[in-house]
Amino acid sequence: MLRFCRPNSPGGGALHFSSQFLNQEAYTLQQKFLAILYLAMVTLLIFASVAYLTSRLGYLYRARQHRRVPRAVIDEFFGTRQPTLTAIVPSYREETRVIRSTLLSVALQEYPDIDIVLLIDDPPEPVEARNIALLQGARDLPGDLERLLAYPREHLIAARAEFERDFADRAQLDALGMIRLGENYDFAVSWLELQAGSLPIEDHTDVFLKQQVFERLAADFSMMAVALRESVNTGGEFLSTERARQLYARLINTFTARLTSFERKRYVSLSQESNKAMNLNSYLGLMGGAYADVETLSGRTLIPTDPELADLIVRDPDYVLTLDADSTLLPEYCLRLVYLLEQDEFGDVGVMQTPYSAYPGAGTRLERIAGATTDIQHIVHQGLTNYSASFWVGANAVIRKAALEAVESITYEGGHPVRRYVSDRTAIEDTESSIDLVAAGWKIYNYPERLSYSATPPDFGSLAIQRRRWADGGLLILPKLRRRFKGSTRKNLDHRFGEFALRTNYLASITWTSLALVILLIFPFANQLVSPYLALLALPYFWAMSTDLKASGYRRVDILRIYGFNLILIPVNLAGTASSLVQALTGEHGTFARTPKVKSRTVAPLLFVVAPYALIALTIYTLVHDYYSALWNNAIFAVINLVLATYAVIAYIGVRHSIQDILVQIRPLLARRQRRRKERVAVVPSELIIEPRVADWQSVLYYGPSEYLLDTQAPSGKGHEKEPPPRLVSGSPRQIRRRLRRSEGIQHPAGEHKIRTFVQPVLDLTSSAIVGYEILNRINDASPTPYLAGLDVATALVVEGAMLAHSLAAVEVLPPELWISVNVSHRFLLKGDPNQLIRLKSRHADVFFEISGRGGAESDSMASLAQLMRHFPVGLQVAIDDTIPEYNSLQLFSNIRPQMIKIDRSWIQDIDRTRVHQSLTEVTVRFAAQKAAIVIAEGIETDRELETLRSLGVRYGQGYLLAKPIPLDELVAPSKPEPDPAGRGKDSTDAA
Repeated sequence: MLRFCRPNSPGGGALHFSSQFLNQEAYTLQQKFLAILYLAMVTLLIFASVAYLTSRLGYLYRARQHRRVPRAVIDEFFGTRQPTLTAIVPSYREETRVIRSTLLSVALQEYPDIDIVLLIDDPPEPVEARNIALLQGARDLPGDLERLLAYPREHLIAARAEFERDFADRAQLDALGMIRLGENYDFAVSWLELQAGSLPIEDHTDVFLKQQVFERLAADFSMMAVALRESVNTGGEFLSTERARQLYARLINTFTARLTSFERKRYVSLSQESNKAMNLNSYLGLMGGAYADVETLSGRTLIPTDPELADLIVRDPDYVLTLDADSTLLPEYCLRLVYLLEQDEFGDVGVMQTPYSAYPGAGTRLERIAGATTDIQHIVHQGLTNYSASFWVGANAVIRKAALEAVESITYEGGHPVRRYVSDRTAIEDTESSIDLVAAGWKIYNYPERLSYSATPPDFGSLAIQRRRWADGGLLILPKLRRRFKGSTRKNLDHRFGEFALRTNYLASITWTSLALVILLIFPFANQLVSPYLALLALPYFWAMSTDLKASGYRRVDILRIYGFNLILIPVNLAGTASSLVQALTGEHGTFARTPKVKSRTVAPLLFVVAPYALIALTIYTLVHDYYSALWNNAIFAVINLVLATYAVIAYIGVRHSIQDILVQIRPLLARRQRRRKERVAVVPSELIIEPRVADWQSVLYYGPSEYLLDTQAPSGKGHEKEPPPRLVSGSPRQIRRRLRRSEGIQHPAGEHKIRTFVQPVLDLTSSAIVGYEILNRINDASPTPYLAGLDVATALVVEGAMLAHSLAAVEVLPPELWISVNVSHRFLLKGDPNQLIRLKSRHADVFFEISGRGGAESDSMASLAQLMRHFPVGLQVAIDDTIPEYNSLQLFSNIRPQMIKIDRSWIQDIDRTRVHQSLTEVTVRFAAQKAAIVIAEGIETDRELETLRSLGVRYGQGYLLAKPIPLDELVAPSKPEPDPAGRGKDSTDAA
């Protein structure tokens, strides 16, 4: 271990070592390496802490200088000028209750001229009942809310008309006019309180909407009504007619909003990229135009046309409000921000926002601490504005339309122009767009109040998805930031350097702080380096943050909880960093992973569940090593990390939830392993094993393959290959079944071959739950397709019948509540005995029969196949396997109308990097939805493929990433043979 001379002065170890190092008195290359590494990591951590302290200082300066503009000044401004504003709210499979809260908070904004558009990004033709309900709920919401607001709006419009009739020619109100105005404010208060009282409360976000939107607005209006009455009672000066007109306008504006919805995925002329940025860009690109909704050969298309002929007219507003569907705005958000944007001193501001805060009253410990980090970030963002280093935070912002047009880019997809205003190159689209806007000469400004709130993930699974997305992309944006500052002149270099440093820290600190903490945990640095006095450098950081936590409604001790919280997020942050590096190497767009918005708990990815436990194990190992190496300073650091990481795992992940998440993801691989039979065949009830020999063609042709299977026997024992071919047999069904038990294999001129049965789980890609199994039969542990291709038709039919018998045995032991799929060839469906399929159906309520969508040798018989499908008994369900999304497959779907469509693994491979495959897959999903069919993706082998398929609306999947095929004999415990009551041995035979 390293040895250094201990200095005499306290805290001088690092300085003494540095002196030795600079004078080339350090000892070994390893020591030099560790010293450089340690100093580099500590420097990066100190830089991050200084950046926080600097941002915090900027926040304090701005908070001290901030003065609210009086409401009367704002009302006077909007009495003469009314800039147009369109609010766009992107939504993807959000709960109706959540979207309703968001839209209500926008609709009650008191803004004089606002359009609200819900941008629904759900697949337009969902299959599952839950998704159908979510989509229909989102479509109905705008109309429902307009009808809700219509009553108070019409009442107040009539009251203003009465006011204008009585006071239009007067300069001032009288007592009656003041009382009437107060009564109308009382009316608004009553309506708002009625809505607040009838609001369903499911969680703390509903409480927030009730208290901070409805009741807050009601309290504001109530104070106005009281002030109006007090003015009359005390004989004070009455309002001018113009001021009264403004107050009436405020009431009416509060309940006036035009709400609509738009679904870009209905139109082939708009981008189908599955991310929030392109959902926004698709509608932004339509602004200022009139369009005809035309059905073309390729699908529905929006074609520019004259306004009088248009099916869709999208106005071109002065400002655009972007708001996530799980966010809430306080009532004056739009009014105050647009007012400032209209002032001359803010003429170069392209984006104004209030960085969102977390909803108070979180229901879980994790949500509370995650919310604390969000509230700390609010302070950081506010401080960055003081140094002109602000970033657009995508949850909410008012954007000048001219600024968006300044960064517009146009590409073409399928002959249609695709306009981009918000960058979609990385998963953090708002952050990269900030650099684009600044490079175009626009500023980003954070209004110094808390006027917006957004949801925080309530469980570790959804939090991991969100934080991984946040960590993915920062490194990719750094080169663009460098180019932005490359041309700085010496005159403004000092000012620009501070901005550059703060922006660099914002983009890259997630990466370097995570790496630094891991390195400090792993490497055994010498005591002289890990001086306790160096830890004093971190005290200002922790003290300042604990003070900010207390000021934000938390406790000082929560700083320790946040430290542990960040420890368990290290693997998540590093995974996001790795995604950025992969994207930098490949040049492909990153996959946008939406944060799940579900009531139930989200299963955390296996790596992110296991990694925190591995971190704890590593910390224990480091602690033991440091103890025996007398590295006491390192040991203290390890103890702190061990205690806080263990607390974080227990409090924020949960041991029980960890076990559940691990089992859900490895359950298919943990099937019970039992002692295998020497012949390695499936262990199933003996009367269900049907492995006949085929030689009596007369019997096959006369009775059919199915009857042959029931009425033949294969002699057992040595030398059975020399036995004569079986003939038509007689005897009771019981005698025939006894003979079938001794059948051991399939024999044809090439020899004997064995059938072995496997099952592969099909998983719900959203919940990772097993929803079904595909039964796979193998001949000599290989695919049966080439084997069957070498047989004549009659022999192949018998072999396929034997495989169906094995499938029947598998059906007997698989869970009855899950669906089962069985492969059947075109040949068997056309020429075999459908009674075997009926037997399968009789043993399981939900069986799908898979036929290949590629046709093959029987492709000229598609018409006969479709005819056969219509004659199948009720309840038999058809699945199209090996689907390649193309015209022939769609034609087959139309002819057969399957209940299940399985997309071939050759199509799924690298789908995350193949846009054509993504687009056609989404077309297939929509087509299947129209036909009420289930879509399953086969051969999923990478996480990126999985995330892409989820974003395309594919609900189910199978593949080696999810679960490998499992031999049936490993699912079924072998049973002991029952004693023969007659005392006969295995090789005895019955008399015919």
